[in-house]
Amino acid sequence: MAIYFVVDDQSPELTYSCPVTKEVVSGAYFNKTWTTVASDECQDGWFEYTFYGTEVEVIAFSSTLQNYSVKIDNSPWVAQYGRGALQSPPLADGQHTISYASGTLVTPTLDYLVVKAGASTPLQDRTIIVDDSDPGLVYGGDWSTQVPSSNAKDLSTASFRNTTHWSTTVGDTFEFSFSGSSVAVFGSFANISVGHNFSATYFVDGIPTVASIPHGTLDGLPLTRLFSSTEISEGTHTLSVNITQIYPPLAIGFDFLTFNASFPSLDKIPKYSTKPSSSNRVGAIVGGVLGGVVILVTILTIMLLRRRKRGYSFPNMNLTQRDLKWSADYCKDLVRKHDYEGFLISQFYPENVKGGYFALKAFSVELAMVQEHVSNQTIGKMRMQFWRDAVKGIHEGNPPRHPIALALHQASHRTNLPAYHLKRIVDARDAELSTPTHMTTESLTAHAESTSSSLLYLLLSLLSLPSSALSHAASHLGTAQTFTTLLRALPFHAKQGHVIIPAEITAKHGVRQEDVLRYGPDAEGISDAVFEFATAANDHLITSREMLKEEGMGGKVPARAVPIFLAGVHEVIQIIFYDLADPGPLTLMNKRFYQFSQDPYVRAHYFLAHYGPTEAMFHALGRGKILTEQVLNILQTSGAHLSRYLVQVAMHHYFHTASHFVKSTWVRSVPFGVFTHFLKLAEERYGDIPRAKVGFTPDPPGSRWPSSLKSVTWEAIREMLEKYNFIPFSNRDPLMAQFPLALAIEPRLLPYAVNNGFFMDSKYRDFVFRKMFERTATNDTEEIVHNAQELCRLDHTMFISRTVAAEVCMEAKTNVAGYNALKILDKSGNLRFELTDLVTDLIKTFVKTRSISVNPTIETLRHIYADYPSSDSTARVVMLIIFFNNPEHLLSSSEAIHAKLDAFKLTPVSKKDILSVLLNPFSNYSEIVLNYATGEIGEKDDGTKGMPPLEIKGLIAELISRSLEVSCKGKLLDRLKSGWSSTTVDEALKQGIERHHITLEDLPPSDDFIACRTFRAKLSRDHTRFLLFGDHDDVVNYSDEKSDAQDRSQPDEIEGDDAGSGSGKVVDSKSLGHISQETLTSMIREDEVAPIRLRRRAYHGLLPSHPAGKLPYPSDALPVGQWIKKTFGHRHRFTAIFMTHAVINDSENILDNYLPRSESIRHTRPSERVPVTLEHFKMLAHLGTTPNHRLYRDIEENCDFYFDEEDYLKQEAEASGSKSVKAEASLEVLPPSPVKSEAASSSPPSRRRKRPRRTATTVRSYAIPDSDDDNITDDTEIVKKPRPLESNLQKWILHLGEILKDEQRKHKEQKRKHDALLEPGVKSRVYRSDFYKSLSQNLRELRKVEDAKRTALYGENNAQETYTSDDDEEYLQRTRTTKRRKTTRNS
Repeated sequence: MAIYFVVDDQSPELTYSCPVTKEVVSGAYFNKTWTTVASDECQDGWFEYTFYGTEVEVIAFSSTLQNYSVKIDNSPWVAQYGRGALQSPPLADGQHTISYASGTLVTPTLDYLVVKAGASTPLQDRTIIVDDSDPGLVYGGDWSTQVPSSNAKDLSTASFRNTTHWSTTVGDTFEFSFSGSSVAVFGSFANISVGHNFSATYFVDGIPTVASIPHGTLDGLPLTRLFSSTEISEGTHTLSVNITQIYPPLAIGFDFLTFNASFPSLDKIPKYSTKPSSSNRVGAIVGGVLGGVVILVTILTIMLLRRRKRGYSFPNMNLTQRDLKWSADYCKDLVRKHDYEGFLISQFYPENVKGGYFALKAFSVELAMVQEHVSNQTIGKMRMQFWRDAVKGIHEGNPPRHPIALALHQASHRTNLPAYHLKRIVDARDAELSTPTHMTTESLTAHAESTSSSLLYLLLSLLSLPSSALSHAASHLGTAQTFTTLLRALPFHAKQGHVIIPAEITAKHGVRQEDVLRYGPDAEGISDAVFEFATAANDHLITSREMLKEEGMGGKVPARAVPIFLAGVHEVIQIIFYDLADPGPLTLMNKRFYQFSQDPYVRAHYFLAHYGPTEAMFHALGRGKILTEQVLNILQTSGAHLSRYLVQVAMHHYFHTASHFVKSTWVRSVPFGVFTHFLKLAEERYGDIPRAKVGFTPDPPGSRWPSSLKSVTWEAIREMLEKYNFIPFSNRDPLMAQFPLALAIEPRLLPYAVNNGFFMDSKYRDFVFRKMFERTATNDTEEIVHNAQELCRLDHTMFISRTVAAEVCMEAKTNVAGYNALKILDKSGNLRFELTDLVTDLIKTFVKTRSISVNPTIETLRHIYADYPSSDSTARVVMLIIFFNNPEHLLSSSEAIHAKLDAFKLTPVSKKDILSVLLNPFSNYSEIVLNYATGEIGEKDDGTKGMPPLEIKGLIAELISRSLEVSCKGKLLDRLKSGWSSTTVDEALKQGIERHHITLEDLPPSDDFIACRTFRAKLSRDHTRFLLFGDHDDVVNYSDEKSDAQDRSQPDEIEGDDAGSGSGKVVDSKSLGHISQETLTSMIREDEVAPIRLRRRAYHGLLPSHPAGKLPYPSDALPVGQWIKKTFGHRHRFTAIFMTHAVINDSENILDNYLPRSESIRHTRPSERVPVTLEHFKMLAHLGTTPNHRLYRDIEENCDFYFDEEDYLKQEAEASGSKSVKAEASLEVLPPSPVKSEAASSSPPSRRRKRPRRTATTVRSYAIPDSDDDNITDDTEIVKKPRPLESNLQKWILHLGEILKDEQRKHKEQKRKHDALLEPGVKSRVYRSDFYKSLSQNLRELRKVEDAKRTALYGENNAQETYTSDDDEEYLQRTRTTKRRKTTRNS
């Protein structure tokens, strides 16, 4: 057989002969990487590769058919024509070199090379690739080589060797044996639009791994990694793949697999030889004879089985004793690892049922761990569905090939295991995925009944104990077990963000979930809640015992059932005791608890289990009333830490001889005799103990001096830790915060501290290394390097994080010793990341922060960039901004500027770089950048450097168009308009702004809730607004490829993305720390100003010490929207477009300028306010977002009513030559609007009867005014009072009311559809949109204002007589009743 190995494009074995671009992508590329050319130099030579082998293949791709050249060894260049791929002819076995020139290929993409190995090829640790057509693969099932549908293609390779095995059937398998230390399977999918998931089980040497791919992540491109395993030892292994979930027409295509070779050459491969063997014929003959015998035996077996009566069948005829032993060992090992108490109890079960016991316990453990082992709920649901099918298969005699399923099937042969209970456990764990917490104790009890109690029922069946009394007792015992298990796991679940105590108990005691997650056992009310929860567990335990008494068993468990009920003895009470902060109240509940608490062993182990060995003695001394001599003896013999330091502090505290951090009674509550015994134990261990006032100074004077000049020797400190077991014995001890810093000075302390129980928490780690790199007068580079290396050697969890390294780099100019030490550690390989990549990521954090313009920061970035230059585009933009922001370049020529750029290693500068610099919010001198661009970039028609006029015009147009989207670039636009051709600028502005004109049709569909809520208009963004995780509302695109959403999702703190770094180290940025712009000194000072007991107890560095430096906009920014209004006026089409965007984005700084407050109208004419239109409200209603309060305020101040911007723009055009008319006063009556009838006719008819329109009249009569007398004289004359015309405010109320009615209708329709999906009788609640709630509230307020104005103008009786349409439902409930006067009309 032939062996091929892969060489990735980013392998250091490849030598690139010209500038290239390396990228990391998520498409169809091997290792998700590709490399392309970055210069025309690659036309004559792109890359070279030297290898040992007999054949080489280049996997490359170009979008068009072009010419390129290849040569092998010393042969001449051979011209090729195609898309870039190459298959060499057969070569002699030995060393060869392939050279590749890109020629005229358009953006060629190199993915990987494949080499065919020869006898001389070294193969150890090579990545071997095996095609799906390899004869070593054994397929089982309905695999096909026919492609079910056309696959998606990318700018990458097709299937490897253009062959793929396809399957659409559950149960299809393939198997392959290999010799290596890792394995991965690759393939692709077809017909991915059917909406189903894919799942398969991968067995490596029989150990299964279920890998599922949800439908939403299915990819039709080739090279999708289906499975990988890197945790296998070197040697020969067998990979078996079984498809467990697939729904046609979805098809899975197996393309190839790879493994890391563990053999040095071809002749060392197991079962492989480079020479033909003469024994092949003999082997074939023997195989044929054996095959015939096997067939004969199979036929006889089938005949015998047909004669047997129906009963338990074992259809897995290929199972052997080895398989059964493997499944039994797997279950036993799983229980030992994850349920050690259950493993110990197994010793009480009879030998003939131990296998079934481990199978049931492993089944329970496996399902319980699904929730914490899956990344999302969908995968967990798939796992549960697998186990439902497995239970069904076990019951039908056809279990899946899973070790637990096989063990359960084997156990079911010996006894009846009801499938109902197995399925009940699966269903309960499935429901737990959706609701990990419970609201009531009753629901949690039901969950316990379905899990723990069901397991006990199965164990009763395993032991053949069908007793109703035992079942009832097991039911309550299972509930007690669940409750106590949850109490023990309370800290674990709290870290996962769950409070597992039922909500009705926590609410009763005032427990807040955030307090539990933040303060743990110190949360208010948590002790009382735990106590009540533990009491409920104990009640079930008592009930379980009572069940045994009532059934005539005398309260005793039958001998055969003892293994099942072992958990009901003192272990449950002991577990409850160990988890309570104060078990005292529990001991007072009954005599049994009290007697249990008197056991010295229980008391001693309570302190050990609850507080740990290091703090057990300290807390025991604080409980003097329960501390006895026997308890002290048990504590000492059981591993409780006792140091001379603790004894000295206890002596001082007991006899009031010295003040200490302990301010409570602590040891003074211990009886004198017991305290004397404590001193006696201390004397036996340490001899005569000094009574002087004790203390420990981790950083004494002179500690930074050379070792020969230190006042405190290393031997003295070692004696304190080694001989006298010194360690801070409580988290309350201030020394606990200071002690870790001693490791920065003397790392050799760490092993002795660990022996005394010290645990280096990760949050201490950064501060240890900060202190190690701290700038001091006697700082020495060699000492820092030595201490860092020594500390990392002594404890593998200690390492210099990216956080600390970035802080040291920020002091590169001032902390020279620390920075040089960091560089030495990088060169020696002591860092878990490449310092080059760190510097690049650090520089990238400044692209959006104001600190880029601070002089100390500028000098630091120049210094570290000079040491570690980067090809990253964002990092180069940062350095170019720093360079061009120097005002000294204003008087320099473009040639001089280019020479300086070349000295800073920032050339060549492209047009794209120029745009990125100018579009950055912190770019101050656009003149310098544009002068350089026009003089040094490109080539003119006469052959000289510089841009031709047409290209300059295009640059200015593109700059203006993109600047409109950067809301703080108003000054740049102002300079461009004043410094360049007005025709060019105006034309670019018109094209750029008109492109962003938004109508209702441009908005996302109203039924797409997520799209509407996340919709953001491109213009008029509020650059001063911060969003979640420090992001801001402004958007700056530094490349053409970045989308708007991608740019907003980038955090200001770069998390260490290594894309394109080309380093050989794999960086997990989350575990290696985040990068901020803080300096080492500022972080140390931040820690020192904190209270001493709180120091180093939290993660610092998440918030900046100088927030102003982290702002993403300059201090003197001019918003583009304000510049548009100032330049073109408040009633210009450009301003109207920006107004629409500002309303959609709720941009405060733009709306404050467009709609100034009424107080500012004295200084700003009302006519300068940009009109609000009804179209704005319709857009907000479509999106469901809350209108800005300034819109309502403007309407309240009686602003003009317009349907849309065309309304007032048309009026403005008609009145352009006449004198502008002032807006109406707050109570001014306007003539009837010509659009009134149009609106009334277009509005939908109301279902309610309209309120009758009434007319105010003036009555000439001899009757008493305002009387109700019906005897009015016949000659009464009624004179109509002139009806007040509609004001702007009334128009707004009328049309906003129509919008509100439409919102009410849509809400009712949505609720009706939602109710139709529910079961009858189930009530639902559909929440109103933010727009609905805002409009309904503010419309009422507008009506109140209008009523007040009408009352003041026309009198109280006529205040409400001008409504001409129905009001919204809520307002109708608030109408007032008025006295009506009877009148008659003259005919």
